[in-house]
Order: sequence, then structure tokens, then C-alpha cells
Amino acid sequence: MARYREYNQKQTFLMPVQPEVVLRNNRLAGEINRFVEEWVSTERFSVKAENDQGGAAAIHPKLMLKVIFYSYATGMTTTRGMEKRLGEDIVYQVLAANETIDHSTICNFLNRYRAEITEIFQELNYLLWKMGHIDMEFIAIDGTKIEANASRERVASIEEYRLIQSQMSERIEAWLEKAQEVGITEQEEKGLQRMQRKREKIDEVLEALKSEKIQVEEKTRIHLSDPDARLMRDKDRTYVGYNAQAAVDGKNDFIVGQNVFQQAADAPLFQSMVEVVKEISDNELKNTEIAADAGYFSSENLNYGQQQDLNIYLPEGKGEGGKKEIISEGITSRDCKKEIEGAMRRLICPGNQVMETTKARHHNAGKFYYFFSPRRNECDNCSLKQKCYGNSKSAKTFKVKKEYFDTLLLQQQMNHKLSSPYGKSRLMARASTIEHVFGFIKEALSFRRFFHRGLQKVRLIWSILCIAYNLRRLASLNC
Repeated sequence: MARYREYNQKQTFLMPVQPEVVLRNNRLAGEINRFVEEWVSTERFSVKAENDQGGAAAIHPKLMLKVIFYSYATGMTTTRGMEKRLGEDIVYQVLAANETIDHSTICNFLNRYRAEITEIFQELNYLLWKMGHIDMEFIAIDGTKIEANASRERVASIEEYRLIQSQMSERIEAWLEKAQEVGITEQEEKGLQRMQRKREKIDEVLEALKSEKIQVEEKTRIHLSDPDARLMRDKDRTYVGYNAQAAVDGKNDFIVGQNVFQQAADAPLFQSMVEVVKEISDNELKNTEIAADAGYFSSENLNYGQQQDLNIYLPEGKGEGGKKEIISEGITSRDCKKEIEGAMRRLICPGNQVMETTKARHHNAGKFYYFFSPRRNECDNCSLKQKCYGNSKSAKTFKVKKEYFDTLLLQQQMNHKLSSPYGKSRLMARASTIEHVFGFIKEALSFRRFFHRGLQKVRLIWSILCIAYNLRRLASLNC
């Protein structure tokens, strides 16, 4: 008969815990513990505590920061999950000195010290600079869309919400009159309560618009639960979310700049991200190469790069040497050659017809465009007529942004720069520097959605994620 060792689950464990051994065996926890202990000052947190004259003693901010950073660095981004880990994970217990913390305490800490926590990102970058892990010689900028804590199916414009508010008020008033006269069923009463709650949310949003707490255009579609979120398009998907941006240093792939925006397009955010990197690094970036993908290309950004004397790499498209790939089957202004001669703006179509103009006209949301109209009699004899006009019998007009012509020389210089072997290597370096950062955050850390609502809270969470990512990189380099 087989013999086994004694197995008794009811026996009491007396397990001595040596914190230094636990932290030494877990490099990530050890790095986070060392960084917070040696580099994070609690003075800014103490100013807000306001309990020196009375009240209960507060939980030490360093304890809270260690738990939060370690949680985000290991993919735990919910406060209830942190509370659970604190009760069962020895690493959490060592970081928290075996302190019991509930999820509401963590939430209150995040809400109360939002600005103070965000500032730690800059302090970590200073440490990385002093350690020689970042050199600001090459910076890659990119963004990723992250879903908000809101459903796409429940978005509407301000105009639509006003109409819904009016309709709901009428229905609620009719139901209340019916309740007084003949009464309503239990199911109707629940429906009435749901409608009243939704109208209250609409009232809050419309009131916030009047007081300018929320600034949004009439036609912009927003969600009642998170009015700051916007509709985002990512490949074949459309959802309510935010545009999370990051700037990554090329030496060891540390994040050196970050922010979250409401705009879905990347091009208007390029200058803001460069300014963020300047502020955080306290560096004018004169000797820094800055690369971004085709989504950031615009005449305004080319002008900005020249005015700030920046060495930027901005491809117009994803083709060879950053050239624009023509996707449409018909002929557009993108297929045409552009020339400048003094005040004259010239457009030469693929059929070699030359069109000229000297005056830009105001059109579409305050922007100015040059309009070029081909001569139809010349088009009739052109072999490309079908591709250009299709089955349309109306006059054709090519429209080109004024800024595009104004920066034509800069575009040609950029195309020449990106077509060189070194320019191509910079575009390749951009992808290898920053793309995996978003991949790691979304895949390894499983962060694909914000669970907090409001732009300021979302910015805090993205800051913590970037701090956690950098601490993971630091731990891997120091192992």
C-alpha cells in the first residue's frame, strides 16, 4: 500500500515574511519601492492632507503610490481588484506594510491628489535622464484610441438632447396626470422612474453647457454619462472614446511625453505633444529628431517645425519615402502637380491641362482654398476623362487648401528628406520605437478601456499607465 506525506489543510501557518527578500525576488516591486522611497516627495501631499489639527491619521501617500503603480504595472487597473490583491498577495502586503485598504480609499486618493500624482511622471523622467536611460536624440510621437466608459448607441447632439428633453417632459407630465387620475401599474412606475433619471442627466448636461463647464459644439455627438468623450474611428470600428498620445525616446523606449485629447485626428495634436516633451524635458529639442506617422502631416505642422527650428520627419502618406498613396479611383487634386510662380498658383492635371489662379476663397469652417476649374472642351479630348469625370455631366472643380500651396517648398524638402536612405531609416525607427509601447499597454497590461469618466480623470489614469510602463522598463534594464 502506498505511503504519503501528511496532508492537513486545517493546520495553522506561521510564515515569517522578510520584506527585503520579497522585494529582491520581485524586481518590478523592488524598483517601484525604491523609486517612491528615494525620489517621490510627500510634501505636496501633506499640504492637502489638512489633518494636522484634528481628524483621523491619513494612510501614507508613499504606500498608496506603491500599490497603485505596482497594480497598473501588472495589469490590475480596478480599485476593487487592488483591494482584493491586498488581502491575498504577499507582494502587495509588503508594499503596503500589511495595511488594510479598501477600494473607496484608493478612489478618494486618486481624486484628491490628481495633479500631484501626474507630476510624478516628470520626476521619473528626470531620474531616467540622470541615469542615462534617455538622451532625447530621437523622439517618436503617436497616438492610440481607447474606449470610454460609455456606449456608442446612446450618443446624441446637443440639439437632439434638447428635443429629447422636451419630449420626455411631456411624457412624464402625462404619466403623472394619469397616475393621479386612474393610477399606473408597477411596470409603468418603473418606466417613469427610468425616464425621470434620464431627463435629470440631460438637465445636468444642458445646465453644464450654460455655465460653460462643458464646451461642445451643437452638432457634436456626446454621451450623457461621459460628455467629454467623443466618437472615435479606429479602422473598421466606431466607438465613444479618447485619443491617448505618447512620445517615446529612441534610446531605451521610455515614454517622455503623454497626454489625452478629445480630437480623433492626430494632426492637430502634433504641436501640443512637442510642447509637452519640451516642458517635461526642459529642452528646446534643437538637436532632437522627431518622427511621427502620416496622420500628423499637415501644412501647419510643417510651418511649426520650420518656425521652431525642429528636425522633424512627417510623411505625407504611407508610400515609398513617405509619399501619399492615392486610394480613390477617380482623379483628385492629389493626383495633380502643383507649382508656384510669384502670386500665381498653378495646378497641372494628369492630362497635362494647366489651371491657374491667384486668389484663395473662404470656404468651410474659416479655411481658405484655391479653386481650379478645368476647361471642359479640353477634357472632352482627354483619354482620362472617364476616370476624372465618371458619369457626371456637371463642371469639375479641384480644391486645394491655401496652406498646402503656402508650404509647397517645405513639402518638397520633406519628401526629399524622407526619400533618402537616412530618412527611410528614421521612419522605420519611429515604428519600432513606439508601436510596441501601445501594443504592450493594450495586450500585456490588458488596458483597452477607460473605466473612469471625464477628461481630467482619464488624463490621470493615462499618466499612471505611462509611469507604470516606464517603471517596468526600468526594472527590466536593471535586472
